Amino acid sequence: MINPNTMQKQLLLLVIGLLSLTTYSQIKFEKGHFIDNTGQQIECLIKNSDWRTYPNTIEYKITKESEVLTATIDDVSKFEITGISNFIRANVDIDRSLNKLKQLSTSKAPEFKKEQVFLKILVEGEANLFMYQDGNLKRYYYNLNQGPILPLVYKKYIDINNRIQENERFKQQLYNDLKCHKFQPKQFEVLDYKRSSLESLFISYNKCLDSDYLPRKQVKKREFIKMNIRPRINQSSLDVKNSASSFKEIDFGSGTNFGLGLEIEYILPFNKNKWALTIEPTYQYFEADKTYLNNRTEGGEIVANVQYSSLEIPLAVRHYFFLNPESKIFVNAGYLVDLSLRSTLTLKRNNGTSLNDLDFDSRNNFAFGIGYKFKGTYSIEFRHQTSREILGNYAFWSSNYNTNSLILGFTIF
Repeated sequence: MINPNTMQKQLLLLVIGLLSLTTYSQIKFEKGHFIDNTGQQIECLIKNSDWRTYPNTIEYKITKESEVLTATIDDVSKFEITGISNFIRANVDIDRSLNKLKQLSTSKAPEFKKEQVFLKILVEGEANLFMYQDGNLKRYYYNLNQGPILPLVYKKYIDINNRIQENERFKQQLYNDLKCHKFQPKQFEVLDYKRSSLESLFISYNKCLDSDYLPRKQVKKREFIKMNIRPRINQSSLDVKNSASSFKEIDFGSGTNFGLGLEIEYILPFNKNKWALTIEPTYQYFEADKTYLNNRTEGGEIVANVQYSSLEIPLAVRHYFFLNPESKIFVNAGYLVDLSLRSTLTLKRNNGTSLNDLDFDSRNNFAFGIGYKFKGTYSIEFRHQTSREILGNYAFWSSNYNTNSLILGFTIF
């Protein structure tokens, strides 16, 4: 029988060890270059943090073996991670008003402040499209023929009647400036203040001016949703107690059973695919019998039988540690919601007379796991669950249900 407390301690030590062991492997420097204030281009390796908030500094190395250096936005006019991202320094007007309902401004006009920032270049040509991101804040900019970089104006606000309105001046800006005989007014009317919509328009405009125009090669869009089939072997144990009867404690011991889960994994769109959220509906069951002596019961023996099946729904956060392009280690921490299915605990005399029939009302618990994934398709995970109460609707009964699992995984898509 597996001791849950021992397994939990071992898992914790293993996670701590792997965290310290793989911290360095997370730092990935990729081929790129930057241009300094004199116009000189420095070829180097740039640390790619897949920024969700665009940086004011970059870390780089001249060679793989050289020391890590830092360049600030005051030193760098432009930098590129080859084939991945391209940034340019600019002094632009930024409206940082929020779109959250309780924080909406009552002013229709953008509340601009001049800031020096790095803008990500989305489309290059006669017309250029740029983006600035600071967490959830996204702002888009453009220029024509290398002219001044201007903000595309979009803002949600609350009017005098306390209604939510939208300032969509960016549509008029682009209608006025992007003149192409192929464009129709309707294209601008339905335009969204979103990257994909704006990119499509700017690429179309540059192609309109130059039939040989080719947009910068786009990085393959990441797949943010994964679905995994996850069969497992469970080692589960159960003991129940009654504080108000002579039955005292019934230890059903440990047993091996099987389960099957379907995991939906959402890869968060920042920090190089290292963070994910998962939900994994899983069927599991546990069956056991226990016969024990009780002098106060006619016949002297009590037969206890447990039939427990449930649908477990773990909601978890996952973090990946990349070892190489094909291998990665991951750790999970999650909250597990358990839905009992036709589960009962029955107590009978040895002659078959019923003493108690208890229906299960399971409580929720936590789960922690560590695993390995290969080629983005195959995985194996060890998972430990904290103790779960499954007789929560009875005043004097209590229980401890513990599970450790070995989980195999196969990514469907």
